[in-house]
Amino acid sequence: MKILYGINGTGIGHISKSNTIIKEILKLGIKVDVLLSGNNYNIDLPFLVKYRFKGISFIYTKNGSIDYIKSFKQSYFLDTIKNFNLDLSEYDLIISDFEPITAWSSKLQKRKCIGISHQYSFLSYKSPRNNYSVLSEFILKWFAPVKDYIGLHFEKYDNKILHPVIRTDITNSKSINMGYYLVYLPSYSLNYLISLLSDKKQKFEIYTKEVSEIVIIKNLIIKPSDIKTFSDSLLKCKGVITSSGFETPSEALYLNKELMCIPIKGQYEQICNAESLKKLGVFCTNDIKDIDLFLSKNNKIKYNWENPLPNILDFILLNMKNNI
Repeated sequence: MKILYGINGTGIGHISKSNTIIKEILKLGIKVDVLLSGNNYNIDLPFLVKYRFKGISFIYTKNGSIDYIKSFKQSYFLDTIKNFNLDLSEYDLIISDFEPITAWSSKLQKRKCIGISHQYSFLSYKSPRNNYSVLSEFILKWFAPVKDYIGLHFEKYDNKILHPVIRTDITNSKSINMGYYLVYLPSYSLNYLISLLSDKKQKFEIYTKEVSEIVIIKNLIIKPSDIKTFSDSLLKCKGVITSSGFETPSEALYLNKELMCIPIKGQYEQICNAESLKKLGVFCTNDIKDIDLFLSKNNKIKYNWENPLPNILDFILLNMKNNI
């Protein structure tokens, strides 16, 4: 039996989460080929990639909002559409982590494709929204359409929604507090973060693709993005300051770290995530300058997490059985 697993190459989250699931699939004796589309990630890949495409990614301004003009100019939208004829004949099942080439190739070839991703949780109206957007909802539904899905979210809002997948190097490790805050805000420029944080009394570890080696400036340790060192910093930090994406806030909640989330301006999914996080008691703000208020509070949240991997594997095996 053989699976094609399509991964959206945006940031650390999609890749690290998919890697955790793929490792569990391989333990079942099932072969997996990986397709990666998009080039907006800055970590070393932990697995071999059979198919690699440029895909569609956003470009950000230095202050953390989406630059739509640059994003459109650097988009590989037409190239992505041309790859919707990818030959899927050798696969028993296709899985999409909100990845459009695997999803649309399956749809056009009438092959079954299942989705496993946070974005698919928005196919349920029960997932929290904020400032409902018809266009954004349309994109979430049709960017990478699938026949069936498991949506991942901070809470189990509906029958097809499970808790986040947490990496095994997090679940198998001990969390401690060494007093610093981890900062992962890839949509902000490094110079802006330095100007904002270097006058604070608190210590920060900043992860960014703008450096290739460790740099120390006053109270800041600036590190290149690397999944292994990022995990180590996450385990040892006092708290996390990040966007309201999904995987990093999920891991911070699991580890009972203090958490400050700043949704990327104009990013509908993150705005909705912030609504969910607020319901859990997380400090969410649209203004990074609120960091002083965050640092002055006790922001720990008790989070009751249930491991979704057994249910995800059952879902995959059931779909493979029904496909044969």
